[in-house]
Amino acid sequence: MQKRQKILISAFILILVLFLMVLWQSKQPRGIISAPKVGVSERLQAITIDFEVLGNPALEALQSYPEISPFEGKIGRQNPFLSY
Repeated sequence: MQKRQKILISAFILILVLFLMVLWQSKQPRGIISAPKVGVSERLQAITIDFEVLGNPALEALQSYPEISPFEGKIGRQNPFLSY
């Protein structure tokens, strides 16, 4: 009986310590991250598209897959939950 009480007291103390740690962490001030305020005209001027990347020989060597035709035939079983 005393062994069981020691285990329960240890578990209670562990849960209490974890609860206090979570409570302490939630009270800590968090840094506020804010995005720089940029006007619409400044954002539009900063956009550049580099089309030279499309001329890369590795991209030109890529081939597309052939088109896969739709499945023709009976699909599935009448009752899929029955065993074979």
